[in-house]
Amino acid sequence: MISTFSFAQGNVTVYEGLPSDSEKLELILPKIYWFSKSKITVGNFGEATIKEGISSTETTRKKGVSYSETKQKISIILKGSDNKSCYLEARTVQKDEFVIKSDPIFNRILDLGIESEEILRMDIFPKTYLGKISTDTNDPKPWDFILTTVEQDFISNLEVGILTTGDRTIYVIQTTLDPLRKINENSEGLTNTLFYEFIENGISLGAVTYDSENAIWLKPGLDKTTKLILCTAMLSIAY
Repeated sequence: MISTFSFAQGNVTVYEGLPSDSEKLELILPKIYWFSKSKITVGNFGEATIKEGISSTETTRKKGVSYSETKQKISIILKGSDNKSCYLEARTVQKDEFVIKSDPIFNRILDLGIESEEILRMDIFPKTYLGKISTDTNDPKPWDFILTTVEQDFISNLEVGILTTGDRTIYVIQTTLDPLRKINENSEGLTNTLFYEFIENGISLGAVTYDSENAIWLKPGLDKTTKLILCTAMLSIAY
């Protein structure tokens, strides 16, 4: 189902940032979550159903270091206001390493029957999304989507993902949309806010916040299919 490919992390040049009149879509979260299923309202654009599968974890141990890998499936159906739909089928992969110190002597004294363990060190690695996005519009080609989330504050233009059909390539960068960028001209509160921004041929098509305000911004004039694709990919990042 999922094609895997790699991308080189680096700086993506942005020639044209988001304008101050970019379309803003508020993400309205549900008041009630039903197990692993939730519905998100995407402004006046549409409604998305997000399902998360049960995660599975595999752990191996080598030379005192334990390696853990957790996988989870995620699916999103976004239906636009014109009843056109977009579908994302993906899996997430989260890896970590940890060192455990055991104290069997302590347990023998207390006769607990189990070993006491203390985590000495734990390294949690970024989560990776691997998936495909398709629509029920006239665009027959599915999009491959890969993204690695990073928790490095205020690193501008760091490439973290890619969205591609082969004919088109949209890069995903982590950015702060600094005050010199046009989208901040009318919104001082966005200064130093962390975003994932989607760039095609040096032009910013949109961005989504992932640490504060729940919203999506889109470049004016985008065609409906591109908006569906972008919003669906952004929803998978935000949730």
